[in-house]
Amino acid sequence: MMLFKGNKITKIARGEKITCTKIIEFDAGHRVFDADESKCEKLHGHHYVAEFTFTSDRLNNGMIIDFNVVKEKVKQWIDTNWDHNVILSKRDEKLAEAIENITGQNVFLIDNNATVELMAEFLLNVCNDVLFIDNEFENVVCIKVKLWESLTSFAKVKQSS
Repeated sequence: MMLFKGNKITKIARGEKITCTKIIEFDAGHRVFDADESKCEKLHGHHYVAEFTFTSDRLNNGMIIDFNVVKEKVKQWIDTNWDHNVILSKRDEKLAEAIENITGQNVFLIDNNATVELMAEFLLNVCNDVLFIDNEFENVVCIKVKLWESLTSFAKVKQSS
């Protein structure tokens, strides 16, 4: 690692990889569309724990990214869209409409099924394609999302190289 005295930017040596991870928790309901008689086909909820891992080719003031910035951006997105909400597949539009009509809440629809695997992939894409695209974060990449839907079950998605 090369340090430049008096400069707040630290370049990371080639081949060296530094990461940082922020954990964010939320509660949401979902169901797995077409789960073929599995109890997961029924509407139910989880206390999710999401681990977001970031890297960069340089450190800014000794950090890949300030954890408060991750919390501000990612937690705000989750709180607005997923926390205490229902996440369903777009193929479940009739159920979404019924929930919205009865409860008045906006259901979050995703293109694919609302499985923990596809939700983790969705969060990875939100980080890299929406939340951290401005110039201030041009070198910051979310390389992994690990999403726990229970104490014993999780899915992990990594950014392809």
